Amino acid sequence: MGILLIAGGLYLINARSSEDLWAPLRYLGNPSSRWALLTGLCISVYSMIDKLGTKYVPPFAYIYLVLLVTFLAFTPGILFSGKKANIAAEWRANKVGILVAGVADLRTYYVVLLAMRLSYVSYVGSVREMSVVFGAFLESTLLREGYGRISVFASGLVFLGILVIGAAG
Repeated sequence: MGILLIAGGLYLINARSSEDLWAPLRYLGNPSSRWALLTGLCISVYSMIDKLGTKYVPPFAYIYLVLLVTFLAFTPGILFSGKKANIAAEWRANKVGILVAGVADLRTYYVVLLAMRLSYVSYVGSVREMSVVFGAFLESTLLREGYGRISVFASGLVFLGILVIGAAG
């Protein structure tokens, strides 16, 4: 029930009015909609891989292995791309921000992996969508975008779904 509430909230989150409720289904032919669905599929796949990985390896070691494979896979391409100067300039200009974002990202990923070890991947994946609730709140308060009531309602569905999962799990 919680997962269905979250899915319903995520479906409604971009509706601007009650006339837009069927728009996501109408726009499945649009390339951006297909890319969004592919992104969701990729998130599901890497969430399952993370769940399997943390079943056999502790989360900290798993992150180390993922970063090692990433480093080995991408470093040659970066070194031979001819863009080392751009990367060096970006590092000089934004070193502190890059380090803060990197540490925050790793800590968040570690917490997600710990949660995956303790619970079902479908629960953890669903609760990760809490970012939608925060995004809708910021959208309506700070950015003053016009989605208003429907967006807040959809965010409420996501939050309620998370509560149901928490109560059941």
